[in-house]
Amino acid sequence: TKWVDEPETKRRWVKPLLTVLITLLVIFLVYMGVRTVIGIMDTNEVDVPYVVGQTEAAARQMLADAGLKVEEPVVYEERKDVTKDTVFEQSKTNMRVKEGSFIKLYVSKGPRMEAMPDFSGRKYADAVEELVNLGMVEEEQISREEVFDDAAPGSIIAQSIAAGASFDPGADKIAFTVSKGRETFEMPNLLGMKQQVALNELQKRGLKPGPDSGVVKEPSYSPEGTVIDQFPYKAGDAVAKGSEVTVTVSSGLPDDALKYTFNILISPAVIGQSSEIRIEYSDARGEKIDWGKKTIKDTQSFPVEVVLGPNTEAVVTVYRDGKFTDSFPITYDEAKNGGAGNSAAVPGMTQEQPVEPSADQPPAEQPAQQSAQSGVNGGRQP
Repeated sequence: TKWVDEPETKRRWVKPLLTVLITLLVIFLVYMGVRTVIGIMDTNEVDVPYVVGQTEAAARQMLADAGLKVEEPVVYEERKDVTKDTVFEQSKTNMRVKEGSFIKLYVSKGPRMEAMPDFSGRKYADAVEELVNLGMVEEEQISREEVFDDAAPGSIIAQSIAAGASFDPGADKIAFTVSKGRETFEMPNLLGMKQQVALNELQKRGLKPGPDSGVVKEPSYSPEGTVIDQFPYKAGDAVAKGSEVTVTVSSGLPDDALKYTFNILISPAVIGQSSEIRIEYSDARGEKIDWGKKTIKDTQSFPVEVVLGPNTEAVVTVYRDGKFTDSFPITYDEAKNGGAGNSAAVPGMTQEQPVEPSADQPPAEQPAQQSAQSGVNGGRQP
């Protein structure tokens, strides 16, 4: 009987022990629950600060100082009207909340940004069109400065916002530096200059000779070695430094040119008194070319050489004491056939002859038809 009683005795102690333990657990849980409720009821309420318009960093600090927390993650949105990193909305405002509460923040990523294209070498008009399509306003946001440059006129050589940089089409401004071409000046007149003088002038102006040393030689009626044409820039044209210029230089008379010499016997208006003689001529080389002046008191011979080309005529004109006296023409064919004579005369009057012309004699300042006829027909020997 002793071995049977011991298990029964142990079982009698187990039940009371479990009851005590369960009771203690329930009391502990009730105690903790009461404390939690009391803790909740005792939590302080705080005012939610207004953080809209603050930077995200400043908003976080203001909420922390108030005993509040930021609900993560923060919402970031593109807003063209709100500066980047600025709070534009919060989940709670104008209220009191329990200390430690979470506040949702909405932060601007700024306006929609674009990558600036590389406009180097492109036309200014094309750049403006592309930027306007991105939302920029030409009159307010796009400007240009024109400078002299080797680049083609109208092409962009610099931009204030670098290629690839982010920019706001709605707010940022951009300035372009645009080439207006090389600096130009007025092309000098090289015609009539000697070859080397003309080349020196080109060098002095910063111009370059064209192909073949910049010189082309052609026969002409201008003096040998003188410039008779310039290409491609004529006198007065706008030309830029570094441009190439070619000059055409006379190599002498053409093969079919003829030279003819008038030997004109000219007397003073009154024999023994001084007269000033001035001679000019027109021939293949030009019109009214000044031969020169000379003062005489007696009859002297004046050799005047003219140059004729096919189908042309040369004319020598004599002025005595400032008045037209006579003229002597000759055609190319006449000169080619030996001329009608190589002498002509402008007579004067002796002191015994009246100075005033008679009624049937033309005045001295008009061409004397008889004298001109004798100059052409009688003065030249067939």
